[in-house]
Amino acid sequence: MLTLLLASVMLAWNPVVWAFDPVRVPDIDLTLMPGTYTRTVGKVQHVLTFHADKTFQGKSFLNGRLDDEYEGRWQAQKDILGNGRMNFTYTKSTKIPPGTADGDDILVLNKTALTLAPEDANQGRRIWWRVEPKK
Repeated sequence: MLTLLLASVMLAWNPVVWAFDPVRVPDIDLTLMPGTYTRTVGKVQHVLTFHADKTFQGKSFLNGRLDDEYEGRWQAQKDILGNGRMNFTYTKSTKIPPGTADGDDILVLNKTALTLAPEDANQGRRIWWRVEPKK
């Protein structure tokens, strides 16, 4: 019984699980898009900042060393059902050609996390954790 209770609590706080619940209204608040997010995959840490002027800047670190720096423009919108979509275009990068455009479905965007589903479904879901600004 305790295991079931713990599993229920973990699922209630997991942004990935929320994204797959067909009954739940999408947890997407586009006013929260501007901000800084981080994500770690293996030995690579990504830090990405979306600015209110619709620009973004990011850095990727491999084993703690700068591996890529990039920037560009972004836009996000929701459809009538509340589903979110983000499109972005790179204007500068050490690895990605300028003008490269991409887009992701927004599954969750709240005060805690940004969960994206890339157009290429083989890449899986990407969870970006919101970083509180230093005071």
